[in-house]
Amino acid sequence: MNKPFIIAIDGLAASGKGTLAKLLAQELNFHFLPTGNIYRLIGKLLINSKTELNDISSIIKIAHTPIKLYDLLDYSLNNEKIAKVASRIATIPEVREILTKFQQEFAANNYPGVVLEGRDIGTVVCPNANIKFFITANLEVRARRRYQELHKNEPNLLYSDIIKNMQDRDERDKNRAISPLIPAPDAIIIDNSNLSIENSLKYILSFIPQTVKYTNI
Repeated sequence: MNKPFIIAIDGLAASGKGTLAKLLAQELNFHFLPTGNIYRLIGKLLINSKTELNDISSIIKIAHTPIKLYDLLDYSLNNEKIAKVASRIATIPEVREILTKFQQEFAANNYPGVVLEGRDIGTVVCPNANIKFFITANLEVRARRRYQELHKNEPNLLYSDIIKNMQDRDERDKNRAISPLIPAPDAIIIDNSNLSIENSLKYILSFIPQTVKYTNI
């Protein structure tokens, strides 16, 4: 049996990579895995269990919780408190090892292809992906997007807090010792600061081989 066609989409927080990855998977009839939501799901479990962030052994135990794909689509994961916890636990090597294995097994066993979205897909999880994208946008644009996304459900949220949290998140992601957020050397870098989601998707699709586009119609 042929191997699945693997598309890796990495990028900064609120760069639009999640929306683009989901739309791309729908367009190609591929399986979709939002890997950041795996860390958020574990973060939510930590919060619910009142586990302290310095209790590494308990965090590792929770990271072994079986993951159901429908849990990753839970809108409650789009929460700044959960996002901050997820970013912290993502720096724990044992947690990354557990969750990376899950992602790799997903990529290897879903046909005809997969779109994995995250922060180290093209560099660590699937370094041999068939095609890799790195999505970016300037800080102010990303903070405004995140504010608009969350403000309806979190009316007390301040834009100034969003931009500060995002700056801190960028620093942690880029400078962590394990799997820092960097583009793969062979990634196609897309700055969508001035692009709509529709135009960003069209641009991404222009790099997908025709044989992949039309195989699954």
